[in-house]
Amino acid sequence: MSHFKRQLVYLGISVLATIAMPSASAGIPLQYKKVAPGIEISDATVAVNKSSADSVDFHLIRVNPALVRISVVDVRYLSNPHDKNSMQIAFSLREVMRLITPAAAINGGYTRSLIKPIPTGLILSEGKHTSKIINDSTKIRGVICIHRDGRIAIDEISAIATTDCLSAIQSGPMVIEKNGVNGIRKSQQSVRAVRSLVGIDQKGWVYLIQTTSASLFDLAEILRPGGALGTGLNAVLNLDGDVDSGMMLKDENGTRIFGNVDAVIPSALVIHSLPYRGRRQK
Repeated sequence: MSHFKRQLVYLGISVLATIAMPSASAGIPLQYKKVAPGIEISDATVAVNKSSADSVDFHLIRVNPALVRISVVDVRYLSNPHDKNSMQIAFSLREVMRLITPAAAINGGYTRSLIKPIPTGLILSEGKHTSKIINDSTKIRGVICIHRDGRIAIDEISAIATTDCLSAIQSGPMVIEKNGVNGIRKSQQSVRAVRSLVGIDQKGWVYLIQTTSASLFDLAEILRPGGALGTGLNAVLNLDGDVDSGMMLKDENGTRIFGNVDAVIPSALVIHSLPYRGRRQK
């Protein structure tokens, strides 16, 4: 075979291999299951990186804000004194699901105590401030804001006018910063824990995410646009993790539980199917 023909053969093989190779930006083709209008669930296991045998289990609840009601509850103010059946017995995600019966819920921001729900940072619930904003923190410098018209924003707290929010939770750090940039230093790659996160994609869909033990740096690499999971999230906020990390979802088979839903938590992000008639926090 002449040198010219050999080069043509090599070129053809190279082209075919390129066509057959999956796109790095496509990521894993997640299979979402619809559990209610505007609410979908997917589970996946993803390798941390090509050079490691470590993997992370992901549970993702994807919601369309146009078809659901997203709100914040301060877990300290759940019970209704006018309804004996709503007597509050705990400050946990399980209690949130029992008393206000949302379709899904995930733990909110940090607590300063393992036995009392003492919040750290802003909690704004249906227009009522129940915990003050912290402006000088280098860790909890992010916020999820639910605007009065239903729009959702996740960003640095300095970039959002919280006076325009109907509900909000301050937490952090920003795992994926605005426009899809990894917000975590690679030097923190060794800091691993069970995680709860909330993210938003380019279409405005909101993602409640609960994972097994992982570093925030690795999660950012997996979830960002072009990442292994293919979610293409352009902003992700870390919520309280480790023993406080929990998420719950109602489906046709009952209630699915992820992580620890009995930890003491000060706040939760909840999803209600429409139509929804809620009540303001006391």
